[in-house]
Amino acid sequence: MTVQLSFFCAFLNCTVLYIFFNQYVLVTHYHLKIKMTKSLPFFTYDIGIAAALISKGYQIDHIDRKNPKKVCFKFCSSNYIQETVDLYWNDGLEINARTLLDSLKMLKNRLYSQNICN
Repeated sequence: MTVQLSFFCAFLNCTVLYIFFNQYVLVTHYHLKIKMTKSLPFFTYDIGIAAALISKGYQIDHIDRKNPKKVCFKFCSSNYIQETVDLYWNDGLEINARTLLDSLKMLKNRLYSQNICN
């Protein structure tokens, strides 16, 4: 999505690129173009990462069961989900222990209850 806004800026006589909050802002003479980057959904087969992300408030979108031996967890798109996963792998993610265990129990209940019903 590109948004173009006109504004008066007499002191700009060259093109400048600003990057902030995962958005690219291109300023040219008298126009401001903002290119909004759409974040992609996050997929994982790791139930530990899935439980950690749920504990941090990320919403699970879908559980894919195409492979009968393992499931794929799909999370809704978010700007900072990859940073949270990196913190998880670098052992820098702080989560309340009971919240993590509750999230893990909820995921297992969803997996096993759907197996019984199918």
